[in-house]
Amino acid sequence: MYDERKFELAGEGQRRMDLIRWGILVETVKNTEYRPFHNPGVNIQPKYVLLPIPEDQILLNPNLLESDPSNNGYR
Repeated sequence: MYDERKFELAGEGQRRMDLIRWGILVETVKNTEYRPFHNPGVNIQPKYVLLPIPEDQILLNPNLLESDPSNNGYR
């Protein structure tokens, strides 16, 4: 299934979200071979699997930034 999604949706911008959902984003980017002058594997960090809390939700509940340990690494 991973290979099917890789080829089917890579050009549509869906690949990153699939890798995040499957929990393999960091490993996949680090293990992919790139050209020496373009190597995103050097810059990938575990915080890149996190998505921001929507601003309207923070405005409704400002405590989200302190109380949500799963998303604090995004900041």
